[in-house]
Amino acid sequence: MVKNKVVNVRIEEVHKEIFEKLKPYFGSSTGEVIRNLALRWVETNIANENIVDLAKRGVINLEVME
Repeated sequence: MVKNKVVNVRIEEVHKEIFEKLKPYFGSSTGEVIRNLALRWVETNIANENIVDLAKRGVINLEVME
């Protein structure tokens, strides 16, 4: 089972305002919006050759953790 992990993110005020406006569409809190957007980006780009290249170089790990 994968454990939840809390990550602190520092964002500029202008980005916070954008995330606030996205709440009705991507989540009920700023953190949830950021999480959902990040997950959506990963889902969209996981087969992208840049992501594959980063994995080959060992910069990121695409293996499923148990």
